[in-house]
Amino acid sequence: MALVVKDRVQETCNSPGTGAVTLLGAATGYQTFSSAVGNGNTCYYAIADQGGANWEVGYGTYSSSGNTLARTTVLASSNGGSLTNFSSGIQNVWVDYPAGKAVYLDSSGNVNALGTISSATWQASTIGVAYGGTGLTSLTANYIPYGNGTGALSSSSTLTYSGSLLSVNGTSGLAGLGNAQLALNPATGGAYYVANRSSSSAGEVGFAFETAGAINWINYIATSGSSLNWYNGSSVALSLSTAGNLSFPLSGTGINFNNGASYLNYYETGTYSPTVTNTSGAISYSASGTYTRVGKLITVSVVINISSATPGSVIFSLPYQSNGFAVVTGRENAATGATINGYASSASTCLTWLYNNGATAITSYGLIMSTTYTCV
Repeated sequence: MALVVKDRVQETCNSPGTGAVTLLGAATGYQTFSSAVGNGNTCYYAIADQGGANWEVGYGTYSSSGNTLARTTVLASSNGGSLTNFSSGIQNVWVDYPAGKAVYLDSSGNVNALGTISSATWQASTIGVAYGGTGLTSLTANYIPYGNGTGALSSSSTLTYSGSLLSVNGTSGLAGLGNAQLALNPATGGAYYVANRSSSSAGEVGFAFETAGAINWINYIATSGSSLNWYNGSSVALSLSTAGNLSFPLSGTGINFNNGASYLNYYETGTYSPTVTNTSGAISYSASGTYTRVGKLITVSVVINISSATPGSVIFSLPYQSNGFAVVTGRENAATGATINGYASSASTCLTWLYNNGATAITSYGLIMSTTYTCV
């Protein structure tokens, strides 16, 4: 059943009341509904008294059985938009083009509101991009239209979106990952993913590849407590705290300068409480120390106050074990204080120092000493 719009279609009828119109034949110079509209088809119609004030415009269905026009829907009428009761006289009936259904240019040259377009064709062809269309005859579920370089759009299985997976080159999503994935399948083979690391790790986004269904993480970034972590495999390779501190948790990693063979992989400053002993006997003291470690190079400063001691060589501990011989220098905390010399043997955890090159413990003095050495 099709909607038919034809020119010069008009017949008469005789008092149809509010029911179907029985058509009585074409007016001179006009077509009949039978020949112009056809059985079972619909048309817009108008009915009006030949000599009265009654009229009606609507949407009707023509039937060759009985040569009738069913008044299916009234669009406007002299009865306030309802069926008009044509109770007497002769009426004219014709195929109309109602104003409320018309498409026309307004005073600015713009087409009036079109409503819903029921067909994807325009003059028997697809609506091109230049005319506000896509150039596509259909859209496949999940396919994303894209410009094909010829002034139109194309879509295919190589670019899809399922609501959770944006896929390039037909790659499927991986089970067990979060619900936001970007899948890439380059021409060289293999599938690569940018995704949440798991459905329960919304703050962990990473880059992975898939082999035989197994997920292999190249690296991913995760928020862990107060840090932003960059992973390599399952281990944290780089960590940035909210305070701006950068750390390299993996052993043997760090900052590589000028693509050299060595890495700066450790930096630390701190304080410690040196342990002080006397090779010859008892010793009473208080001690404090500070150190800076850059890689394996350590600089230490120590202050020791000895209140009593048996004469002998005195030893104080280091913050890190020495990897070789080290020399300590210092002096008494006094304007004319004596010098202090010391050393540490290989793999030692402490330094032995001598007062004025003699093995005599010093009492009632503050002793200031420093050394630089490499640790194990």
